[in-house]
Amino acid sequence: MGNPNPQNPRIFIRNETAQFQVGFFADDNLTVPLAPINPSYPSYTIFSPNGVPVQVGVGTPTTPGNFRADWLIPKDAPLTFFQQTPQQYNNQGEGMPLTAPQSGRYRIEWVMVTADNFDVQYVEEFDVRDAAVTQSLNRELKYLTLAGRQTRVLFRVTELPNVTNMTITVRGNDACPVAQETLDFNLPPPNQGNIQYAQDGDGYVLYYDIPAGVTRPNTCYVILWETFDSQFSPPAIQWQVLVAITSLMFPMMTSLRMLIDKFQKRIGRLQSFEDSDLLEYLSQGNRMVNLGYPTTHYQLNQMPDDLLTFVVLAGAWWGLNAQGILETDLSFSFSGQSVTLGVDRASQIDAHLSKLMEWYNANIAPAKMAYVRVQRGTGTVAGRAYTYRNQYSYVYKVSTLGSNNLLATLSRIGLL
Repeated sequence: MGNPNPQNPRIFIRNETAQFQVGFFADDNLTVPLAPINPSYPSYTIFSPNGVPVQVGVGTPTTPGNFRADWLIPKDAPLTFFQQTPQQYNNQGEGMPLTAPQSGRYRIEWVMVTADNFDVQYVEEFDVRDAAVTQSLNRELKYLTLAGRQTRVLFRVTELPNVTNMTITVRGNDACPVAQETLDFNLPPPNQGNIQYAQDGDGYVLYYDIPAGVTRPNTCYVILWETFDSQFSPPAIQWQVLVAITSLMFPMMTSLRMLIDKFQKRIGRLQSFEDSDLLEYLSQGNRMVNLGYPTTHYQLNQMPDDLLTFVVLAGAWWGLNAQGILETDLSFSFSGQSVTLGVDRASQIDAHLSKLMEWYNANIAPAKMAYVRVQRGTGTVAGRAYTYRNQYSYVYKVSTLGSNNLLATLSRIGLL
């Protein structure tokens, strides 16, 4: 009789080696192995879901009565039906169409002719699927966290790498990493490292908890994940961006969303604005305000309240530019004999952008000049002495010079 190995998986993935194990014994307790009549047994044949043989061979003996067969599944092997990932959120890229719909399952047929001329057969069915990763509901290009709080960083993989290295650095300061951790399966536990992992759906999640008090306000961090599939494989490097913000950003992000997303697009749709998008637009708007004359160097959390309106407007201009590029990709036109259909929202967005930037350019410089004058006083006067008898410099605050000695002072320093 033939008995399958109870640990033998019934689901395999394309471009991987499937291993099949079977035992031939004369009793139910699997204590009396059957010997083949000659080395050409036990033979096996692997059939595709359409019934076409894809591999024929002889089992390799492992222990008395037990045999093994290996099959490298082709990259374009037909997929079986029930193992496909269903589509979600109307995403056509998830749950790809089947290459062999409703065509059954794969099977491997074993044939053993024993030394006593007994014919023993065993058939096992299995499935082949693609290495699909469940789509995350989060489409953030950068990750947000509140400064100073404990933060968990995640990295999704289809299979656990042999070695994983993670480095967290402040943007532009690669020489002084904030954290360096590893997960090395070549080492015995519990010395494998501080990176944890857990199975999630059809893949795995590697994660690490950044302790509280590490992240600083309004600071950008770069997370590098370096993975090695095997001991001698080249490294694969992926990166993530983590931004630590303060609670000041929440009302500003709401103000920006109310300006450019009045329709309130649902999170997860292609046209929606994620929170990370809004933060990026506000950061670029803050840079635009600082570059306006007179030049300033305010951080986002230090920007005076009177100038925050310009930050929101500049961020809206940046965000609507991104929206206009998206609308350009989505625009189309169709013309038939009696029907003409066209969708083009990019030109309308351009009109709003022009109005927005016109108002911004007309008001940013006067507003900043007035604010700087209020904060820094009316100015200073400085110069060298006019004659060789007065070889020293003068620096006066204009606001401290009285009207009686102003002309005399200006004359003394050579300005009159």
